[in-house]
Amino acid sequence: ASKEPLELVLPAGAHYRLGGTQLEVDGFNLTLRGSRSGATLDAEEMSRLLFVTKGAHVELHNLVLINGRPQLDANNRPEPDAFPGFFDFTDYGLGHGGALAASNDSQVVLNRVSIAHCVARLAGAIDLDMAQLDMVDSSITNCSAGYGGAMDGLVFNATLLRSRVSDCAARGL
Repeated sequence: ASKEPLELVLPAGAHYRLGGTQLEVDGFNLTLRGSRSGATLDAEEMSRLLFVTKGAHVELHNLVLINGRPQLDANNRPEPDAFPGFFDFTDYGLGHGGALAASNDSQVVLNRVSIAHCVARLAGAIDLDMAQLDMVDSSITNCSAGYGGAMDGLVFNATLLRSRVSDCAARGL
């Protein structure tokens, strides 16, 4: 059964704390839209902000995404594990994609989105694996990772239009 697309409009100036739980979009279409003056999603350094998989299409408009930090599960694996068999995360302490991870033929559109203060083992802000990113009038700032200070991934397509990446760092393992 197909899932109906979902669109949510967030009120002006709203600040949503995710409380350690990432938003997961698994095989359906989601649009999150802040009002013209924007809204904030804050992971409070307890989780990644967004995980997109299984052909999902996600559009984010007029949002600020901050303080993403993916955690490991009880088996010392990133939660969820987007690439079984590709990497061994045993010694890492952090997962991949501080703000968002997209995989399995998914597409993410960022329009007037600011991503800041995110950290991960791989891809401080955005991790793409067999996924597509369209980033328009958006920014990534002050994000860091062992590899891919701002973005990283396997077999992906990313288009950045009038967007900026600044003050991000890859620190090595």
